[in-house]
Amino acid sequence: MSLSHSVENDAPRSAAVVEKAVVPNDVFDRLFDVAKRLALPRNSWAVHCVDKDGVRDIVFSQVLVKHVPKITALHLPKTELTGKDEITTVYCPKTVAVRSDASVTVSLMGVPVQTIEGVPSEVASGADLERLLEAVDALRVCRGGPNKKVYPGAEPESAYLDSQDAWRHFRCPLVLTEPGELCRLCRSLDPTVRLNMERKLRKQRAGFESVRIPSKVVTEDVSLLRRQKYVLQKSNKRLEERIQSTRQELDDLRREIKLVEEETRRQCSGDPCSMD
Repeated sequence: MSLSHSVENDAPRSAAVVEKAVVPNDVFDRLFDVAKRLALPRNSWAVHCVDKDGVRDIVFSQVLVKHVPKITALHLPKTELTGKDEITTVYCPKTVAVRSDASVTVSLMGVPVQTIEGVPSEVASGADLERLLEAVDALRVCRGGPNKKVYPGAEPESAYLDSQDAWRHFRCPLVLTEPGELCRLCRSLDPTVRLNMERKLRKQRAGFESVRIPSKVVTEDVSLLRRQKYVLQKSNKRLEERIQSTRQELDDLRREIKLVEEETRRQCSGDPCSMD
């Protein structure tokens, strides 16, 4: 059975009723019982207590709504935009999952993040969980670059489509440490994606078809090529050493032959060589 709870429905209560326990299962049992009474950071957060097939999980999620102008409406003033001029996206930027062993997984834009500065990775009480949620809520998450619907057909090599179909730079840090809603890398994607779409359209009109290689395949291929490059470099170095050694041997042989020829000429000039 799955239960969903929003902070708007129930007034938050103190988490002090959850006592710290030594055994992880006891900790989780207490957290599961008190989860619906925890004070959530804001109205956009909700808690889901899931009990299915004997497996229980606690998931806290934040839901937001984003409105992005369509490319054909970019020239209109914001006050004149209508629903048909916008792409409305409902997305979940932050989730906190507590497993039955009381371990915690924080995900940002659908991507699990192992370590976040200032965010604890373990909880032992309801108060700990409330502090964890406050810390996660305070994180500013990069919302990524343009939605794929804004520039249809674009396939930039420096970005991937995240869980919300937004182009996100491969090196996006997810957690923002600078002003604004975008990191510097994702902010630079808009003109890049637009030019990529235009370039692809020109190729299609010229009779060419571009194919996007999945990022995982690209990464694996790059790793393989790097290993092959290293092996070839070592092999080439050995070949160069053998070539150098062979050249040295040839030079030594030429010198020996030259000495023999000179010695032979001296002997023939002092004592005419017999033809018999």
